Amino acid sequence: MLDLDHIAAQRAKRLNQTLDAWKEAVWSPEFQKFSASLSDGEVEQVLSWCPSVEHLRALIEYLEKNGDSSLTPYPRLLSLAKSDRLTPQKWIETKLPIGLKANDVPAKKSR
Repeated sequence: MLDLDHIAAQRAKRLNQTLDAWKEAVWSPEFQKFSASLSDGEVEQVLSWCPSVEHLRALIEYLEKNGDSSLTPYPRLLSLAKSDRLTPQKWIETKLPIGLKANDVPAKKSR
């Protein structure tokens, strides 16, 4: 079974953020709903891609409000990143800057 407290502690230490913020994020109802359809490995992967707890919150909010609702969150994130020709980590870093709400994320440019 996945130890969210341990992962929260690792992320907090690695990113020099507070443990309380990461614990609050991973135990929030929003994250629990987001991660319910993910495997343990997918949860760990998504958390490792988030450069801050703020990015994790923005990602959850964005995926809840946007994208193909027929996909679960993990494949939806992979699809969004692929469509922008980015890795999922780079997509999170560049498409979900801290401080933006889900509806403020810039729309894709048409080609």
